[in-house]
Amino acid sequence: MNFIHYNPFRILGLPVDASEREITKRISDLELNMEFGKQVSYETDFPCLSSLQRSKDLVREAASRIETSESRFIYSLFWFWQRNMYDELALDVLKSGNVTKAISLLEGQLSAGVKDDNLFSSAKNLAVLYMAISKQNGSYNFEKFSKGMTWAGRSFNEDLLSFYAKHVADKNFKIQKQKIIGFFIDEIEKTIIPLIDKPNGITLSAFITQFSSFPEETRRQVTSRLIGKHITNIENFIKTTEQARKKSPKNADKAGKKLFKDTSTDLNKLKEALSLDDFQYQAIADKLAEELFDCSVSYYNHYIDSDGEVDPGDNALWLAQNAYSIATGIKSQNRIKEGMLVYERWISGKNERKKQQKIKVDYDYIVNELNEVQKFDEFTELQINTLPELAQKFVNNCKTRLDNIRNTLGSNDKTFLDISSAVADTAMSMCICFANEKDEFTRILRIFNIIVTLAMKGDVKKRFDENFRILKQQARIKKDVSVIVTALGTVPNLNNLESHEVTKLPEMVESLITLCKPRLAAIKDEDYELYKNLSSAVANNALGMFIEYANRTHDMTKVHLMAMIGELEMEESLRQRYLTNQKVMRANLVTSVRLPTSQSKCYIATMVYGSHDAPEVLVLRSYRDNVLSKNRLGRIFIKAYYRYSPLFVKKFGQNIAVCSLVKRLLDPIVRRLA
Repeated sequence: MNFIHYNPFRILGLPVDASEREITKRISDLELNMEFGKQVSYETDFPCLSSLQRSKDLVREAASRIETSESRFIYSLFWFWQRNMYDELALDVLKSGNVTKAISLLEGQLSAGVKDDNLFSSAKNLAVLYMAISKQNGSYNFEKFSKGMTWAGRSFNEDLLSFYAKHVADKNFKIQKQKIIGFFIDEIEKTIIPLIDKPNGITLSAFITQFSSFPEETRRQVTSRLIGKHITNIENFIKTTEQARKKSPKNADKAGKKLFKDTSTDLNKLKEALSLDDFQYQAIADKLAEELFDCSVSYYNHYIDSDGEVDPGDNALWLAQNAYSIATGIKSQNRIKEGMLVYERWISGKNERKKQQKIKVDYDYIVNELNEVQKFDEFTELQINTLPELAQKFVNNCKTRLDNIRNTLGSNDKTFLDISSAVADTAMSMCICFANEKDEFTRILRIFNIIVTLAMKGDVKKRFDENFRILKQQARIKKDVSVIVTALGTVPNLNNLESHEVTKLPEMVESLITLCKPRLAAIKDEDYELYKNLSSAVANNALGMFIEYANRTHDMTKVHLMAMIGELEMEESLRQRYLTNQKVMRANLVTSVRLPTSQSKCYIATMVYGSHDAPEVLVLRSYRDNVLSKNRLGRIFIKAYYRYSPLFVKKFGQNIAVCSLVKRLLDPIVRRLA
């Protein structure tokens, strides 16, 4: 403690309340003795302090340091003041080297504290003594130093200092408390700061604690002076880092890590010196945390827009986590916490991003294909004609790449389903455009059978299934219509038929109805209006051919064909025409059927086949004569037949439906007998 060991009052051997005359005389005496080479010592050199070798330079320096009233007062604070009996006793035993006894005397006097002016000198002397003996043989005893600082703090009361000034300074002297405190702090810092955080030294927080007995203003001043350089260091590092971050965002992680490392010591010093709720600490800590986080943001944003060159997640999160550990303000903490969540999500999605990177080429290819197709607002006539081929080529080009994407992401992955559905939807739209424009379905169904193999989302799949169903329906209808139209096209011109052609008309009628009827039934389920129109066309042509045959041949035996025609759906006017001709046919049929007068006739067969000389009738008659008449049961059947058949013919002879039914029953029998 040089400000005590080499205090000007110790060097000059004077008390602190010495007058200017006494000071001048002592300086003169010392210089004179030194002229003669005589070494002078005083009782107040005190053996507990470091040895003192006075020289002219040392004396002159001491004299210069107390030339003014202000400097004399300040240096007097660091030397002993003998004012009362206890001071005198303590200083006397100290002169003999008994430090312990001196301390005991002073502490006994101050056991109740510094309660009045009379005890100020004892408190000041005890502070000076403890600080003086805290350094022995080059090492420090910080316990004694702490006690000295405690008593010094208790003495630094403005009223007590004013009282003291009246005794040691001239009457015109005015105390400048801040200047006095500043000098005291300077002297303490010169001695102690080199020892802070050194082996056998003292920590910064422990040093600041030494001022706990001083007024609050003094403690703030000490703290500010001690932490100022650390705050300045951190601010300079922050500024340098900010410039580096803005200049090179891709290296912002390195700048942030360097900032964290460079400021760790200074920040720890601030933690030691200040409480975590101290405004100064919070301000610089939040400023540092914000810059660390800004480094993480710049680095992250730079690389997430790259093509997977660098994954910024881990480094960005590391910076954010350390920033969060430093931040004290709620606003800063919340901002950093939000960023950490973003980084954590990014990191957790690393595997997914690898998959996305793996499919990128295939995905971009498909997107490009989609863009090429979808850029057409309207298709030209030439393009419409080739839409099925274009759609098939489009699907085939995309299908292999879709398989690659599915194998990488999985069949239920949203990205895969979205892009696959887009391909299916686009190809489907091309096909439907062609179908609507050209009314062709076979080529389109072939493409749909390829599209159906693609994965589709629910809404697209539903739309596809509905369109597929409609296309199949339209294709079936078109095929059936084509068959019916072709069949109608085979109907001959009835105006110029040869006789041999006329005889074929019943067969043509039956063939036309047999061919068209099941197809009409299929069309009816899909498109009733179309069915009705086609059915009327078939009925009209069949009726025309049958009427032509009946008029030309006068053969009324093909009445079952009228029944077949009547089963067809037809327009009302055609239905009336049919019914009119049906009545005429019935009348003619009755006239043409002659009831036989002997058992040589076959009544029912004649009614059905129209003539008793018809081939079918002849077959049945032969069976009657050659087989049935030869046995008893046959003869009973013949007798019954001729008893009831005339009545049957009389009742149903004009009923075309009954005639047709009976004919269907007899035809297989006649064929077998023949």
